[in-house]
Amino acid sequence: MARSPRTAITRLPTPESLAAYKAIVPALADRVLARIELELDRNARYVFLGLVLAFVSFVCLIAAASFAVYLHEWKAAACFLGTAVLGFATQLLKNRR
Repeated sequence: MARSPRTAITRLPTPESLAAYKAIVPALADRVLARIELELDRNARYVFLGLVLAFVSFVCLIAAASFAVYLHEWKAAACFLGTAVLGFATQLLKNRR
């Protein structure tokens, strides 16, 4: 079962825990740290992909609004532009937590 980025490991084990792991199985502490590094790298890729897709969506909505204005479809332009602005504002407010 794949983990979502929100349920991934968020804390490193304490040095005492790592020492206890190493006492039981010598290579276990290194494997635990390698797994944490792998999850952090995977999460960074998901975050980057999300940012790229959000930017592409934002640009497409602005382009659609501009085209709707060109066609004198003011309601459609307002919907596209409102969606873009609300999406942008939502992300700004979500990241303030």
